Amino acid sequence: MHLIPDLSAAADPSSKFRYEHFTSSKKNVVLTPIYTPMAQNYDRIIKENIQSLILELLQKTTDIQLTHYQVVYPEFPKTIERTADFVLQATNASGEEEIIHLEFQTFNDAHMPERMLLYYALLFRIYKLSIRPFVFYIGEANVKMAQTLSHKNLQFSYQLINLQTLSYQEFLYSHNPEMVIMTILTDFEDKEAAWIVEQIFHKIRALDTNPTDLQRHVRQLDILSVLRNLQPTVLNQEKKMSLSSFRIENDLRYKEGLEKGIEKGLEKGIEKGIEKGIHEKEAQIVMAMFTEGFGIDVIGRITKLSAKEIEQIIRENTIKPQKD
Repeated sequence: MHLIPDLSAAADPSSKFRYEHFTSSKKNVVLTPIYTPMAQNYDRIIKENIQSLILELLQKTTDIQLTHYQVVYPEFPKTIERTADFVLQATNASGEEEIIHLEFQTFNDAHMPERMLLYYALLFRIYKLSIRPFVFYIGEANVKMAQTLSHKNLQFSYQLINLQTLSYQEFLYSHNPEMVIMTILTDFEDKEAAWIVEQIFHKIRALDTNPTDLQRHVRQLDILSVLRNLQPTVLNQEKKMSLSSFRIENDLRYKEGLEKGIEKGLEKGIEKGIEKGIHEKEAQIVMAMFTEGFGIDVIGRITKLSAKEIEQIIRENTIKPQKD
């Protein structure tokens, strides 16, 4: 009989996995992970940007020098219902072929060495190449994860890279906007957070000549800033630089209310138009965050709205199925 460890106690609300259950038999062990919406947001950002930032990220945080690489998608046994974050099949500067395994972690997982060992074994079984495992920690709490696993006839370790300890200068002064937005997760040293955020915005606006790219990077920065409790600072800077995806002065309802107030010549009408436009802006922000997977408590902290107000906005803006 094999004892199956309960990893669910190691997870927290911001974790990448919440473990629903373990089932065991003589033949297999099944792990069923449940992705949390917040973790999916962070994963989505990394996946969107990995191709353009991976080489520079590795160069600035590790001793790896690659001449060629490709992202690969290994198929693990179906009895292990989870996948590695990112796997690169690469050729290093010495001409040796190797596998680079990268995990991005937002919380302290007490079982991280065991997880990485499992990945190591599975990847070696598939590729039969040297495996170099890395964990990039991007969480807010101090890192407490062990990097080694020692057991009878077994010694295993992986490299842990804590972005909190890396200088903001390594990222902010990059010519790659995907690297620049990662500045929000680094060590600000003696700089104020507001200054760092302002510099990030100036840099990505200078680098992004395509408005669509700029909007995407601003959205990604919004989400990453939650990991450092800096979203209010980021949203404030968006307003200052007129980079918000929603501009209140362009809203049709705002214009309509304002015009009616002017036509009547009543200050009260103007105020109602402004209030209506502001309400629409709040609703847009709430629905955008709700759609991206943010919880009501997080939306409340950012918008300063009550849970009751947020729930009402969600109800009013959710399309109900029509009855036959």
